[in-house]
Amino acid sequence: MFLRFYHTLLLPAGFLGAMLGAFLWKAPGRRAMAVWLTSLTIFFLTTENVQRGHEYYQLPFVVVAAIFFGAAAWPLFDEAWLKRHLGGGRLLLPSYMVLIAVLAIASIYGSGAIAIFFQPRDGAVAERLRYTGRVIDVITDDNDLAIVVDDYGIMSPILLYFAHLKGWSFEPRDVSPAVIDNLRGLGARYFVTTRWSDLERERPEAAALLEQYQDLLITGAPADTRLLDLQLRK
Repeated sequence: MFLRFYHTLLLPAGFLGAMLGAFLWKAPGRRAMAVWLTSLTIFFLTTENVQRGHEYYQLPFVVVAAIFFGAAAWPLFDEAWLKRHLGGGRLLLPSYMVLIAVLAIASIYGSGAIAIFFQPRDGAVAERLRYTGRVIDVITDDNDLAIVVDDYGIMSPILLYFAHLKGWSFEPRDVSPAVIDNLRGLGARYFVTTRWSDLERERPEAAALLEQYQDLLITGAPADTRLLDLQLRK
């Protein structure tokens, strides 16, 4: 978690500046910030399982860290302070701002945030589901309802997003015939899975029910992918 804050969420310069501000800032607002930070820390410790898996749960810390950073670094962004301590000059402030921008870009590039969050990685689950979703999108109608069992499992919107569908996401063990029939009654048009063999093993009765519906041909999708039309029986 320390490395995540240092390398990704705050970046090294932001992390060090926030630590300096936390120790050096003596203004009246410090008490409110301490209460805020304490409440976030309690939430962090009581939800440690999701905190480890998803970095976006730590984003509220970034707001607090930014305020602490500002408490320590405000002179570096104050024109009067810079002129008073570094002297005047027409090129001083533009040169200073260019230097800050270069350091910021270098920090982001060196942090690994670009590779972690924005660059596709061959074989990664998200990349595989992106490709699968695009293939399914060609066959299905946008915004139709679907029951999804994909590589991410329960509550995942990834495949639905890339296929331009709406619906429900499950783990294989949670898909029963009763669930399928209930969601069909609520308007589910398709059953989509990238884990058919898992479904057959963990819920054979659900797989047997789904075999009664029409398979839609998917060309080029990864193995174990199936798309069934819940409105068409074989």
